[in-house]
Formats: sequence, C-alpha cells, structure tokens
Amino acid sequence: MRAGYDLITEQERARGQPYEWILRTRTDVVLFADLGAMIATAPRDRVYAPRNGMNFFLSARCQNDLLFWCPRELCRPYFTLLEIFESPHCRGAAKTLDATPLAVPSIFAVPTNGTVVPNGKDGPPQSPYWLPYAAQTGPACAREDCSDACDGDAECLSRDIHFEAEFWWVARYSRGQRCSSFGDRQCCGLIDDVPLPFALAQYAADGNPSLIDCSARMLLMSPRDEEADIRNGYDPQSEPGERTRSELGDTYEACVRMSEQWAARGNVTSLLGPL
Repeated sequence: MRAGYDLITEQERARGQPYEWILRTRTDVVLFADLGAMIATAPRDRVYAPRNGMNFFLSARCQNDLLFWCPRELCRPYFTLLEIFESPHCRGAAKTLDATPLAVPSIFAVPTNGTVVPNGKDGPPQSPYWLPYAAQTGPACAREDCSDACDGDAECLSRDIHFEAEFWWVARYSRGQRCSSFGDRQCCGLIDDVPLPFALAQYAADGNPSLIDCSARMLLMSPRDEEADIRNGYDPQSEPGERTRSELGDTYEACVRMSEQWAARGNVTSLLGPL
C-alpha cells in the first residue's frame, strides 16, 4: 500500500492540490449501493470500512481489508501501516508493556485536546513505542461459537482467532478495543463500519468468469447484532443468512441474478474465446 500512497502524493504535487478523499478497493469488488453518494455525505472526522467482509464475530467488526475510504487528512496511518513494524523506534512487544501501557507510547490513537488523533497521522514514528503483545498472542477464545469456528481443533482454540492482520490498521485509529455490541460506538475509535452490500467476483482456473460470491459476503460475513435480531423478531441463534437475507430485501436476489449472468458469460467465453 505504501507504493500506492507514494503515487498518490506524487499526483497531488503534480496537480497542485490534495485529493479530498482516497478510496482503496479490490478490483473484484461488486457494489450494490451508491458508494460515491455515501462518501459525498460522510462526515470528515472519521474513516470508513464495510461492516461485512471478514467474519461474523462482533470483535472483528471493523477489521476489513477489502474496502476502505478516508478523508485525505486521515488517510496516512492506513496506507503507511508497515512503518510500525519497520521503524527503528519500535521496541517490539512484551507482556510488561501491556501491563503498564503508559510506560512507552503505543501504536494506538491518542486523545488530544478533546479529539482522537490516529497514530501516524502526520508522519512516521519519531520516538520509542511498543506493539501490543496481546494482539499477537491473545487469550483463549471464550465464545461458544469459537468451538464451531475451530472445529474442535485444540491449537485453534488456544489462541484468539479474532486478532488477524487487519487488527493493526484498526489499532492506529482506535485504542485497540474489541467490540462486544453495536451499541458501543467507541470500540472502533475513528472507524465507522458502514452497512454496505457488496460481493466478490471470482474467475475459474481457466481464467473465465465463474461466479459472484453473494452468499459469503452478504449473508455470512456480517457481524451478528443479537439485540437487533431480537427487536426484529429473529432468533439470535439462527443462521446469519436467515435474517440478513431479509434485511437486504431485493439486493441479495439482484446479486444472485448477476452471478448467474457472470457464470453464463464464462461459459460463452470458454466456447468462443475471449470476449
């Protein structure tokens, strides 16, 4: 991402002014909402990621590496993430630092003059800092559905399956908290996780269009909001797709139809050659 960020800054110097917003997306993303309109009306005091995309655990609800958009002045921490591992000022990780986090500054965002400033907003680290030890090891997962996710594997159950690579950019915009409800608007710090319907297009091994994975991204990988389930008459223990399909209305069906057209195009391509 750093190379892309360098290219952005070069383009800004060439045009004589900065961009207002920066959007990072995978090329296989298929959107089912007007993202441009969402960005145009979004407050500029935070950054944004889709709510669905990685898994259905609330503790990872802001950790998304598929789509990200930010007002220009808050973009740097995301696109220069590797510097927190490569900087000579990094003191690594230790349990003792986790126990006394104020001893050395961390990579977390910090409150300043009544606002929260993301780590690295204005430049690379200039003084010693630590990386949270618990984020790399993590306690054993306590939720019952972790057993299902790990399929009974003892090694999987012995670590926290929620801390993944995406945690580190989230940490720069937050205090590194893990969300436990949708009612907690502070757990993601400066990140707003937006209900954005999207899916990923896939190609077959021969390079032809295969399918648009509507089910995984729309139905299965949206964090469970049990309080909302109960309010809306859904069984909190039901399969995620059962209530998500209803909430999406016609959007999911539109994705399925598009997937069928995508797959049909792949069949035509394989018979007639590239279109």
